[in-house]
Amino acid sequence: HILGVMAYVNELLRDTDTAGGGESGEMSARQESSMRRKALRAIGELVILLGPKLTPHTNNIVASLTPSLQGSLAATALRSWIILAESLVKTTLVADQINSLLVPLLTAFFSSADEEARSGAAEAINRIVGLHKRNIKSSCDKVCSIPDHPQLEIAFTIFQGFIGRNSLRQRLSSLLQMLKAKDSAIVFCASRELCTLLQTNEKQITVWKQAFMQDNANIGGTDDGAASGRSKERNTAAADARLLHSISEALKAACSHATGSHRLGRQASASCTACLSVIGIIDSRALENNVRSDSADPAKAAMLPGRVSPTLHNLQDEEERLEFACTLIVDYLVHAFAMAPSPSVQLCAAYSIQELLRLVGFTKSLVQQQNQATSDSVYGGTRSATRGGRRKNDAGRRATSRVNSAQDERLIQRWSLIPASVQEIISPLLDSKYTIQQSGRKRTDTGAGSRTTCIVRSSSYIGWLRAWTVELVNLLPASSPAAAMFKVCTSAMKESTADMLLFLLPQIAHQYCLSVGSEYVNLCARNDTNNDKPILIDDDDDDDNNDEQNSKNSSSMDIDGPHAASKRHYVSNEIHAVFLSEPDTLSLPGDQWRLCKEVCLDLLDTFSSHVRSQQSARVTGKRSSRKDSQFANTTPEEDAL
Repeated sequence: HILGVMAYVNELLRDTDTAGGGESGEMSARQESSMRRKALRAIGELVILLGPKLTPHTNNIVASLTPSLQGSLAATALRSWIILAESLVKTTLVADQINSLLVPLLTAFFSSADEEARSGAAEAINRIVGLHKRNIKSSCDKVCSIPDHPQLEIAFTIFQGFIGRNSLRQRLSSLLQMLKAKDSAIVFCASRELCTLLQTNEKQITVWKQAFMQDNANIGGTDDGAASGRSKERNTAAADARLLHSISEALKAACSHATGSHRLGRQASASCTACLSVIGIIDSRALENNVRSDSADPAKAAMLPGRVSPTLHNLQDEEERLEFACTLIVDYLVHAFAMAPSPSVQLCAAYSIQELLRLVGFTKSLVQQQNQATSDSVYGGTRSATRGGRRKNDAGRRATSRVNSAQDERLIQRWSLIPASVQEIISPLLDSKYTIQQSGRKRTDTGAGSRTTCIVRSSSYIGWLRAWTVELVNLLPASSPAAAMFKVCTSAMKESTADMLLFLLPQIAHQYCLSVGSEYVNLCARNDTNNDKPILIDDDDDDDNNDEQNSKNSSSMDIDGPHAASKRHYVSNEIHAVFLSEPDTLSLPGDQWRLCKEVCLDLLDTFSSHVRSQQSARVTGKRSSRKDSQFANTTPEEDAL
């Protein structure tokens, strides 16, 4: 019911926001503004009415108020925001919940051009930090940093009192995690504090780098009685240098916040660049050599700061499908829901969470059973023996009506692993009824043969990433279990940040290759019935023969229509276009084109091991009397990749 009330209030705010412009002569601009103010005040009244039941709906309220924090309605929105913060004083909040209260205010403070709105946001920040000292103190290493600014002096002083007890290494480690955050405001505040910290401790930072480089140059020296002491110092210096190297890598990655159109993103990128100039250049090759010298394990050398190859899930398997859905919800969609800049973005995330929970089998009754089981385990020991025995008999009689299937038990066990703060956010979505309203516009469906690549049609890196991810989802067959999971996330993909898309893209591309592969393997099986000749993998020693054989195979296997080949090679065609397009054919800036190339390289790295393992498995499963290494049923998409 509360979700329905909030949806109604959001409709009021949205309708009045778009009603102006001369098309609605029934309502003057003053009346529109008055109605929006009433809607914003109604949110504050709703907060008071909810009382202790407020916490699960905090993120909905925050998303409704956030768009009004800048502009003529800022004062009204901030009053309701303060009411919300005051209502949560007695509630124990985790770092993400505190950030959901602070980050939109910090964004408004640094982004707004209206001095009155900035002043109101600063006052709200100072008040919230003062109200929630207890919560901030318990998780200050994860709470968004408060910058040193005259208008934020009260909040800054309180926050510095909490983090002042940390050592330089501890605080640098905390700031490193904040630099990896998805929000430009968190990155901007963390980079500002980092720049001040590096300048204040410049001598110590220089000593760390010099000591590391000197010890690295002396590796393999004499081994005397002081070797153990020098080894310990060298390990400490190497750890400090790795920390600095990780920070520099995080700063380079955080510079991508400038690719967005938001003013604060550009400020965050500039602040990260300033930090890089203070740190200077760390010799990553020397760092790699030192890591190899510290350990005999050759795999450890590859574990340098940088990109991590994602795990490709087998979404045909129920357990892996459940694990993938939970990872997507907990690590990405919940954050998009909690930190949504507007109700429309939050609704997209809410719909995706709702549908994913339903697809994998989570229901309100299952969650209630898990909560009841937890309650019984906590309070069961305090009951008397008689009541305990009666309860045990009752539980036995209800065994057939309660959780008895392996699937239900697996779901309950997986739900118990979800953090309590996340459970609190997604629990209302177990029985919510969000739906997608189709627009009245007619979709023009172009054939695969006339389809242009996404890189040619995109004007920004994030636009290209969204377009390619969504189009790959649309190419998945409807019968695939993975297709249903990805299709319900399409709306969220169109509004999401790059991190979620970078997580989804390899999975979706992998499922696309699997769907094409299964289609191809089934066709190979039918061909093998009529013709016992194996399919050849391209071999440089016999290109002419193989080309002729491949042309015969392709002509006999084109059963999907005239555009099957281009559709089957959709992933590799896009990668080709990213690397081989002429600059004058693209509307992307050069630095954003570079980011697109890095995404394609990462995707190829992820696929290379997978394709090799698939080919190996097929060769092992279907051995030939001739050269086994040259025969395997590879799909055209795998060959192209």
